[in-house]
Amino acid sequence: MEPDGGKVRSLDMPGTQIARNRSGARKRPRVDDRDLARLRMVLGRLGRVIRQQSDDDLTHTQISLLFNIRRMQPVTAGDVAVAEGVTPPSITRSLSRLTERGLIVRRTHDDDGRVAVLSLTPEGEAECRRALRKRDEWLHDRLMELTQEEVDHLLEAVPLLERLCLPSLNGDSGVEPWGVPSEASSGEGSTGQLREPAPVAES
Repeated sequence: MEPDGGKVRSLDMPGTQIARNRSGARKRPRVDDRDLARLRMVLGRLGRVIRQQSDDDLTHTQISLLFNIRRMQPVTAGDVAVAEGVTPPSITRSLSRLTERGLIVRRTHDDDGRVAVLSLTPEGEAECRRALRKRDEWLHDRLMELTQEEVDHLLEAVPLLERLCLPSLNGDSGVEPWGVPSEASSGEGSTGQLREPAPVAES
């Protein structure tokens, strides 16, 4: 039956424990198109809102570049552009600005003197950690507006959301889905109660 008259999709997620009917056939999860769109939009909106949490004068583009360089360093400007989904000329000015501020450094590749690569400076790493700290503080404050039961429900869904970020749902790749070291600056204590975010060490 189609709930509320909406179209229902059947989703098959390999690697999950899916219920089987009496014949042994795997039963696929079912989701309404409207619920699918709602999930997509709320996840996208939450990601944008979190990324916008910043108290410095860097643009969203510059912060995004910093995190991509942090994730892939040492990396060429061309590869950074690919990660951003843009052309290299479109990020030239932002990269120059980050260099002028001492947040990134450009040097010759160790194995190919014709290639220049980008890396974060200690100041750039500290800037990334400040941005993460600001995001953690915003998210922590919003979670404090919920009940403990609501927070528990959200935390229970985190492993599933992490799996959706993986290239394949067949198993754990052993790395964080977003490709950067995990930041344990806030989270759930051993008692199950949310604690205040711990200070993030800056280099």
